[in-house]
Amino acid sequence: MLVFILVYVFLPETESSSEEEEIETVSIDFLDVNPSIADSIIPKMEDEELVFQHILWRIPADSNYNLKDLKGGGFIFDGNQEFIESSIQTLDSANLIRPYYFVNPNRQFLESSLALDQELLNSESKKVQKKYRNLLVRSLARTDITGYIFNYNNAAFELDSKALIEEQPKLFETYMEILDTSRASNSLFAFHLGNDFLADSSFFKKNLSKIAKRGIPFILLNEEILASDTDLRKIGEGFKFNGLFGVESKNTKNITELVQKGADLIVIDYHPETYKQLLSELNLGSIEKDKFSYSIKRNLLAKTWMRNGFLKEDFDSIPDSLQNPISNRIIKNLQYDLARNSGILINNKVFGINNIKKGFDIYATDKFSRFQRTINQYSGFHPVGFKYTDIKLIQSIAKANKKSILILDKIQLDTCKSDLIDAINQAVQNKNVITVLVGNPSNILRMKEAKNLIYLSHFMDKNQYILAKQICGVLSFEGNLAFYHKEFGENPGTKISRSRMGRAKPEEVGINPDTLAQIDYLVRRALSGRAFPGCQVLVAKDGQIIYDKNFGYQTYRREHKISDKDVYDIASLTKVVATTMVAMKLYELKAYKLQDSLYRYLPEDTLKLHLRRRKSSIRNIRFDEILVHKSGLPAGAPIIQYLKYVDRQKEIGRYDKYYCDEKDDTIFCVEIANGYYLDGSYLDSMWLKMNSLYIDKSKAYKYSDVNMNLLYRMFKSIIAKKNLVRTPRKANYDVFTRFLDSCFYRPLEMRRTTYLPRMRYDTLDIVPTEDDKWWRKQLLRGYVHDPNAALYGGIAGNAGIFSNKTDLAKLFQMLLDGGTFEGKRYLQKETVDLFTQSYGESHRGLGFNKQSASKKTFGISPLAPSSLFGHTGFTGTCAWADPDNGIIMIFLSNRVHPKVNKRIYKFGVRKNIHNIIYKALMD
Repeated sequence: MLVFILVYVFLPETESSSEEEEIETVSIDFLDVNPSIADSIIPKMEDEELVFQHILWRIPADSNYNLKDLKGGGFIFDGNQEFIESSIQTLDSANLIRPYYFVNPNRQFLESSLALDQELLNSESKKVQKKYRNLLVRSLARTDITGYIFNYNNAAFELDSKALIEEQPKLFETYMEILDTSRASNSLFAFHLGNDFLADSSFFKKNLSKIAKRGIPFILLNEEILASDTDLRKIGEGFKFNGLFGVESKNTKNITELVQKGADLIVIDYHPETYKQLLSELNLGSIEKDKFSYSIKRNLLAKTWMRNGFLKEDFDSIPDSLQNPISNRIIKNLQYDLARNSGILINNKVFGINNIKKGFDIYATDKFSRFQRTINQYSGFHPVGFKYTDIKLIQSIAKANKKSILILDKIQLDTCKSDLIDAINQAVQNKNVITVLVGNPSNILRMKEAKNLIYLSHFMDKNQYILAKQICGVLSFEGNLAFYHKEFGENPGTKISRSRMGRAKPEEVGINPDTLAQIDYLVRRALSGRAFPGCQVLVAKDGQIIYDKNFGYQTYRREHKISDKDVYDIASLTKVVATTMVAMKLYELKAYKLQDSLYRYLPEDTLKLHLRRRKSSIRNIRFDEILVHKSGLPAGAPIIQYLKYVDRQKEIGRYDKYYCDEKDDTIFCVEIANGYYLDGSYLDSMWLKMNSLYIDKSKAYKYSDVNMNLLYRMFKSIIAKKNLVRTPRKANYDVFTRFLDSCFYRPLEMRRTTYLPRMRYDTLDIVPTEDDKWWRKQLLRGYVHDPNAALYGGIAGNAGIFSNKTDLAKLFQMLLDGGTFEGKRYLQKETVDLFTQSYGESHRGLGFNKQSASKKTFGISPLAPSSLFGHTGFTGTCAWADPDNGIIMIFLSNRVHPKVNKRIYKFGVRKNIHNIIYKALMD
């Protein structure tokens, strides 16, 4: 990101701009160093040492040169972090006077020889800026690196001068903060101006002098722009620059000449033969020691300044977060962040309306295999190879009805023949065509009329991967074109949010995969301890699934391994996955108000006949009180009589007081378990008892299944009265379930989420829960474990839903995305925020459980923020969503198999998995 800032810093003021703001001059720090050390060293230096102290050797990354005895004033490393650290270790012992160690950050962090400055230029993400800056500071703190060399020249950005200088410097003060950071780290930032140094005098007069006043320490330029009479020191005085001058040279014979022209350092590409040649060609007799001594002293002052204030063990002033070693994971994460910002959507007529799932025709001169493979994961494609000479094929694209991607790479449109330009212009004006311009940015000006235009400076492997996911809606478009603002406006870069879930490597979204892998060990340890026979675990970050695994078996008999299609009884997760979702939708439809009391919605006429003119005890409870469990209702309903009853024959008979072993549609119509049916009239009895419950007038917080079952009954009544679903053909079809399915489950394609799973799925796909020896006398497979929900026939507000990890991830991602998923809105963002935030004086949300102020909420990591929302389930389940970090965790198990036990608590499985996720976050 620093390069991005540097571009703006160097941009000149236009003729129409206001008068330049007066800037206080900041001196270059190393020039204020006590010169005693330098003065004592210089007289002792041999002529050869004087020469070598001026040389910066550039060490190529792809070399295997022995650097052990290499002498020089400094070194520039053109390689990655590992190469830099190993090289410094070798060179440290070869030079008595500490060398400069400069690094090209593109190669260190981006691991590419390409000029990626344009990617940094187009990235306006504050998050990326911070990561990039932190990496710079951390690298300075952990190694002997002297500083960084940033390219600032037309070639680096592949732009002409007009594109670079037409805008005002907008981020000058932000750059000054970074400059102050480098100064505090006692490091030298070098700016490579290349051949552009003297190309435009007004450019440097107005802008280079502006930043020179703030203490820029080092400027690097190319030898070929220097005339025979050039005096760099006089040029520097012209714009008040008194830092170091470096000159790149390909000729080892003219080192002394360059020093005499004012060069403090000469950059030479290292090769063993070049080194030998330099030793043999040194003309020590021609050295003017006065000029050599002047530049040597400036170098020694700089090195003294760095040595005094930049020792590796001196970390007192460096934040702990920056002292950790720079791992490849952190660097990879930055690379993916940059790639996400490098694809700029300039024109848009197709994205963000409907997801593109039917596939693409991809027209390209190369195969771009990573791009095609990634497209195929989410959509599908048909590759069409072509050459720019194939005018007829390009003309046919203009008539394409299918969504197509036209990749224009390695082309300079300004020099193309008119018939090719006409054919391309016709093709890109087809609204079904997505045009991807790669490389030369001047081509953008030719593509103004393109309906869907994406620009990338490079199309390397990561860029192909990221762009494919962006086109398929799996990642958002975030980049912004940093130039051509006059042609495209102040913000040429359409922001399109991600609309679909995808899959990614953990490091792509800032998660350390090594730390995340500890989940495997934790779960397998719990499996060995018989905490549960099997489980499903899913972790998503920023809409990308980064951990998705099944462990163990359905039972301890180890007959059926857990698979993706298996569904679990999610127990009290039903409270948020079903009941709260209906509550949110009905609230949006204005079917009730949170502060409404229940008496407005109770079927009083029916109740009066049975309550003997007594009013319902629950009539004055409000909906919001129920949702936050402050209703005053008891924790459980009075159902013990149904559970303890045993018939005279000690087994279920043909007919019984409550149950029958065969279904009767008129009487014994509530299926409790296999061959176990409840008399339907008792549903009315339980409803009447609910209306006669004692209400605690203090209405203190008490977690209650009764609350959610009361809401289920109320919402069912509201849905029916307001005709919010079509009248079902089957008289006994539950309108609550129908409403839930139509509003959420079906459109979200949650095909493995339902009440009464035995009606929809193969029984072997349903993970069994308890082997009930006490009440239902059977293994519960597909019958809800919770007795309250069982007495309702498996459809209730507190439990009853069966689901799997993938379906639950979709639902919670929809909530994290503010109520949208795959381009469709399910809930308004305001509704999601209202229900998922802490409500009133409660730590809970409306229906959702949350992190409490004490940070000891069951099943939640203490590292999780207060914005977290979700729920747990008695059968060994949980789902948590974190809006602050974009994290989703789903854990499903049948820990109550074969009987209820507490071993899952002993191992702390849910909380510890959650904790691992937060520890895996990379800064």
